[in-house]
Amino acid sequence: MQRLPNRRAAGEATIATMTQELDWSQWITTGEAAALTGYSTSNFRKALARGLLQGRKKGRDWFLVRADVLRYAEEMRHLGAARHDPWRTGARQRSRDAAESA
Repeated sequence: MQRLPNRRAAGEATIATMTQELDWSQWITTGEAAALTGYSTSNFRKALARGLLQGRKKGRDWFLVRADVLRYAEEMRHLGAARHDPWRTGARQRSRDAAESA
């Protein structure tokens, strides 16, 4: 899964402008995302912190794009048990290749 740019890197003015232009009808809270997918709200907050999902904080709540939540949940279901394997990105193979070529 590709990581998104760090949400903290954007300037305050950019975030304010983006917030004003958002179509909030497509956004859901982490609680709604949890109810929709069966994952916990903390799972979505962790995915936000890791840059796996984009979100916006409005007041005390985090909001996520509904389509992104469904895509993320489908990808996690597709990975199955491999979603817990930190080497699934191919890092192990790259490290073996580098060791063999050295």
